[in-house]
Amino acid sequence: MKIDIIENKAECIIFSSQFGSGSAVWCGGDMTLPGSYDVEIDFDSEYIWGGNVFYSNEPEESISLCNGVNKINSKVISIDGDVVVIRLGSDVIMIEVSGAGGMSNEHYIFFNSPAEMTSDTPFSN
Repeated sequence: MKIDIIENKAECIIFSSQFGSGSAVWCGGDMTLPGSYDVEIDFDSEYIWGGNVFYSNEPEESISLCNGVNKINSKVISIDGDVVVIRLGSDVIMIEVSGAGGMSNEHYIFFNSPAEMTSDTPFSN
């Protein structure tokens, strides 16, 4: 995912992307502010289908930041046990969701990821 780093806070960075703005732990060494980077984004919270992961009525992919929490809306492209593969544009991201057997492919889902449980790792050039 291509991001623009807007701000470097003590614990996390604030970034913008084509999907919206978010916050994450930077897992890459030195950075330039402002700076553009291609990153792998990971959401590492504990997710439970029907507890903190739900179907979304909004058929679009987005990231928004509210009080230090990333709000993610994405499309499910596959489910294998508790591993759910979601899509944000051309990026494919795996999250572990307990009870994912109750989910269906090709639906949009909504979940939250605290900034400290979200990471951005830049790809090497």
